[in-house]
Amino acid sequence: MRAKSTKKLDNLFKALADGFVEPSETFKATVKAAEADVERLANLIATQERILTQGLKTVSLEEAEVFSEQFRSKLLSSAPALKRRIVRSFVRNVVVSSDEIVIVGAKSDLAEVVTGSI
Repeated sequence: MRAKSTKKLDNLFKALADGFVEPSETFKATVKAAEADVERLANLIATQERILTQGLKTVSLEEAEVFSEQFRSKLLSSAPALKRRIVRSFVRNVVVSSDEIVIVGAKSDLAEVVTGSI
């Protein structure tokens, strides 16, 4: 994905250099968006590399209990928009049936929230 975004940016510059496009405001906005994509992907890759090199710390049941109480307290006292952003950072899907609710998300995403590595 990063290679594709970088290639897109390179193609935009090549089209400008070859005279196929004029440096209009639309073109500049397109280049700016492509540069932002490349930067965003570079940051995501750097974050994932940092997580891989640091590893995820094992959390004891006691630490998980303390964290969950602190997290619950902070979450309940947060503004609604922040609550949504926090929960969406590690919950991918919620499936509700007549007898159960299943919350789906990557354990690594939740671990990042628990260990404070995001």
